Amino acid sequence: IHYEESDWAMRALNFGYRVVYCPSSVTYHDIQISKSIFENIGSRDLGDRVYFYGRNRAIFMKKYATKLNYFIFMILFNNIFMLTYVFIYLKNGRLDLARSFIRGYLSSLSKH
Repeated sequence: IHYEESDWAMRALNFGYRVVYCPSSVTYHDIQISKSIFENIGSRDLGDRVYFYGRNRAIFMKKYATKLNYFIFMILFNNIFMLTYVFIYLKNGRLDLARSFIRGYLSSLSKH
């Protein structure tokens, strides 16, 4: 759901393939989003999607970052993201999304 494409690209690189992108390409999604990221984060997300968003970022970093970069990521970046997203969910009255995000975050700390 989140970080799948990045994981595929890293796997391809690790197998010796070259990863390229086309900057003029267009991606179509089944889920319509608004122009405001805060509106999307705060009110339009789904529980499963939020869970995987909270989880997959840390799993990706654990899998591909150096130990130092992973440590810095977990101490600084990931905690700031978690607090920011949980705050936005709670501000928008979405306790369900805050719980899903925290569950995903905690799941990322377990062995994967």
